[in-house]
Amino acid sequence: MKQTITIILLVLLVIGLGGCMTTPTGKAVQQAQLEEEPIKIGFIGPLTGEMAALGINNLKGIQVAVNEINSYGGINGKQIELISEDDQGMNVDAVNAYRKLKDVDEVNAVMLPLYTTYVTVAEFADRDKFLIIDSLDTSEEIADMGEYSFAIGIYDEGIGITIADFVYKELGETEVGLAYNIEDAFMALVREGFMPRYEELGGEILVDEEFDFSTTDFRSILLKADYADVDTLIVLGYDESGFLLRQAEEIGFDFTFVGSDMFSSQNFRDNAGGAEQGAYFTFWNPPNSPEYKSFLSRYKAIHGEEPHEILFSAIGYDALHVLASAMSKSDLSTDAIKNQLYRVKDFKGLSGTLTMSGDGIVRSVKESIFRIEGKNFVEI
Repeated sequence: MKQTITIILLVLLVIGLGGCMTTPTGKAVQQAQLEEEPIKIGFIGPLTGEMAALGINNLKGIQVAVNEINSYGGINGKQIELISEDDQGMNVDAVNAYRKLKDVDEVNAVMLPLYTTYVTVAEFADRDKFLIIDSLDTSEEIADMGEYSFAIGIYDEGIGITIADFVYKELGETEVGLAYNIEDAFMALVREGFMPRYEELGGEILVDEEFDFSTTDFRSILLKADYADVDTLIVLGYDESGFLLRQAEEIGFDFTFVGSDMFSSQNFRDNAGGAEQGAYFTFWNPPNSPEYKSFLSRYKAIHGEEPHEILFSAIGYDALHVLASAMSKSDLSTDAIKNQLYRVKDFKGLSGTLTMSGDGIVRSVKESIFRIEGKNFVEI
């Protein structure tokens, strides 16, 4: 009996020692697995539909940044995994994509380049205390959306101000017509920046007309502008607004057209059918720097072509780098990353020197006026 008890005790002792010996190994394996897990970043944008040019080209710039960072060892040794979702420019799809990325894929942050869907998702992100970043636009509206919503890109209201100054001071136009896409929050912001500035300078807006993404017949707008006897028409829309320019030429109207950076879209120019020649628009001039040349080289290596919409791609590239920099200085918890984003100052990006304001947006990226001449964009 004693011998049996002794054997049982010995067996239990061996099992106990085995457990003590294997536990550290198990913890080490678990820790190694955690260290090998990638940092997940989500992207939600229009990859199909009317605004696909915006989403696709912003995503391509982000992909270049991810490739670059991963090739240098990732963020503190962790590779970045980019998970992209197509929202087709639809708010419902964007919200569903946000929930999937947050709850199923468990990403650390989500980037969105389309202003309208960003505004919709921001309400959920603020409630969830989850990080989202507009990777193309910034605005005063975004500045008021909560401490977990950031924006790295072109200052939207500033685009309208730039157009107003150019039209009044350089073109010498004291009376203009305006047509804008009412379905898009970004174009509404540009309009809101333009109107008070132009009127403050002494200009008068004689025509203020709306259209939407489904509009294909712009003749009533053009007739109103002609009846008001304006020479310059401000057009704030996406690819669909190219038909407005085409129809003006077909009718025989000779307006001077001024628009936003969407005039650089190949689809817009295809829709305009050559009538875009001579039009003015706001755009960003890429720097002639070693960093930009390196970006172009890497872009071509990854995507097999030159950037189609360099502004959208360059800002996406910058936005991802800013986020990665903040992550590298944090423990990857949401609040730690958030706090580092608020500390971004004098970050040297392709689109300029980026500094995050205390309200979570970058206001330093500005655009200039360009003119379409053939296949080229010439800075004025």
